[in-house]
Amino acid sequence: MGFSFMERYYNFGSEEPFDDTDLEEIGERVKHMNIIAHAQGFFYHIKGMGIRVEDPGTSKKFYEVAIEKFGEALNSDPNNKEILLSIALTWILWIEEDYSDTNAKFNRHDPKVKKAEEYSLRAISADPKYDAFSLFRYAQFLEHCGRLDGAEDYYLQSLEADPNNPGCLHCYGNLLTEKGQHEEAEKLFIRSSKTTIGKKHWP
Repeated sequence: MGFSFMERYYNFGSEEPFDDTDLEEIGERVKHMNIIAHAQGFFYHIKGMGIRVEDPGTSKKFYEVAIEKFGEALNSDPNNKEILLSIALTWILWIEEDYSDTNAKFNRHDPKVKKAEEYSLRAISADPKYDAFSLFRYAQFLEHCGRLDGAEDYYLQSLEADPNNPGCLHCYGNLLTEKGQHEEAEKLFIRSSKTTIGKKHWP
């Protein structure tokens, strides 16, 4: 690519921090997005994830821009489930960067946590309503918040919608282990290890 994105890497004030040639580096998925702002948001989301270990400060800036772009896309389609879920997941990534201890629970009074929950619930309610993936992701979020009973409820709802989601089976098993229900957890781990259907849903 003639003009590298890295030449604009830290210039978040640029009027044109993104151009169509950048999309070529992301892959086929972006080519099918019908809203350019959503594609831009996805691009920054991926960029943030790519440098979160070596440069968490800059990854947060990418998440911030991603959320801004997703918001622009949402203005023209307020009930788009994919955009709502993209915003929720980006907020969650940003929150994770704020916690150096990976075992720390999210503070439910944190404004970012409130935003993540808001968009997660909106994604669940958007058509098609109560899909397995949105329910699964919200269950994970609640577990990170230490709200284990709520997380269990949403893991069960997700498994009701998709009983063969190995990621959900495994995560729910981890939650039951944390609650001391080891026998039930082991059954879920066995189901997860035997399941090949729905592997695209692994977190």
